[in-house]
Amino acid sequence: MFTRIRHKIPTRQEALPVFATILFIVFSWMFFQFFIQVPSWIFYMDARKLLVMFTYVVSFSLAESLVLMGFVIFLCLVFPRRMFKEQFIAQGTVQVLIISIITYFIRQRIELFQKFEIWKLLTIPVVALAVILLSVLVFALIFSRFEKVPRLIESLADRMTIFTYLYLPLGVLGLVVVVLRNII
Repeated sequence: MFTRIRHKIPTRQEALPVFATILFIVFSWMFFQFFIQVPSWIFYMDARKLLVMFTYVVSFSLAESLVLMGFVIFLCLVFPRRMFKEQFIAQGTVQVLIISIITYFIRQRIELFQKFEIWKLLTIPVVALAVILLSVLVFALIFSRFEKVPRLIESLADRMTIFTYLYLPLGVLGLVVVVLRNII
């Protein structure tokens, strides 16, 4: 059983471009949102408090990136090998982009969702999951028909690995600062 699972889990070389894409999206969005808020925070926070706030946000972004990578690996385990594992970089990158778009639209419509009844709110994750599952099937078909599409996506994801060298140490440093700050 474990050998079957091990064969469906992506290698480090396959996982790195997908994780780099996740880091790029999550950290870029975090920087955008953080620096929008900085001008209003300057009025009642000094530089030290802003830096502490930044470490918390960065460490949460790292945790968010790891959870998203775990979900992509879970998708790889759930779907047949030929649909996801054989095209992991392309399929994982596309799924990360789709999940990012879904969360962006949910975040933009948060006021609308606050007016929903509880049963309507419960349909949002179900619909999002259905979109993700359907997109895996659609892109597996696209990748099998058009060979240049996965190569293009893999090339773009491979170029994102440079951000891993910046964002990953920044996230780990933020996590260390948060842990030390809460221990001491």
